[in-house]
Amino acid sequence: MKHKVNSFFFLLIFIFEFYFLNDSEYFYPVLICTFLILILIIGCGVVFLKLRYFVPSINKLASDKVLLTFDDGPDSVITEKILEILEKNNIGALFFLIGEKVEQNRAIADKIVKCGHLIGNHSYSHNNFMAFSSTNEIVKECRKADIVLNKVCKDRPSLFRPPIGYTTPNYTRAVERLKTRCIGWRLRSYDTIYKTSEKMVKRLVLKTRKGDIVLFHDTLKVTSDSLQTYITEVQNNGIIFVSKEEIKTLFDE
Repeated sequence: MKHKVNSFFFLLIFIFEFYFLNDSEYFYPVLICTFLILILIIGCGVVFLKLRYFVPSINKLASDKVLLTFDDGPDSVITEKILEILEKNNIGALFFLIGEKVEQNRAIADKIVKCGHLIGNHSYSHNNFMAFSSTNEIVKECRKADIVLNKVCKDRPSLFRPPIGYTTPNYTRAVERLKTRCIGWRLRSYDTIYKTSEKMVKRLVLKTRKGDIVLFHDTLKVTSDSLQTYITEVQNNGIIFVSKEEIKTLFDE
């Protein structure tokens, strides 16, 4: 919706510039600046899912609880450690699984569900350029992952998170066709960037707010090394995480 409104708005601006500035010496500089601003806005819309520019994603909870989410798994080692930490703290989490990895690590995927957590669709192959695929290709990729995920848990809400969080107009049409909900995040851990846990935890503790959806990856050692410290410190600040009981109905219609 935002993209359609924005495109219409800039179309009017271009028409105005052609009609009123066509004979002006400022025509081309103004036209170029307008075009660059449009490209910048679209680029931000592609890269920043939280802007909800192309896809109406859920980036924050309606409650005061904090939801932990994990992308790119399952991993036979890291996911296992994370499950142990979540169990110890009675925290329910949402795992966005890659279909291909579920086939390789079916036992750990089964354990995620058995431990009371939710699983969501993170595509079948996690192609980093999936956002630039056609609508049909995106739908095909997600449905292929759904076939795998449904073998793990048939009774699950239809939740989806795009690989690396990039979206385009094709995603809008794909999400509508799949009748799924796109889940984003408000707080990103940047565990793909931090090499050690100390700085990552310090930043996360300072930035965690009530209602946050937090993005981690259950494929990285720094994540499993940091998780318990992060949980303890934010709980000391009065933050309450979604419990294993609450996660079951969190995304019920």
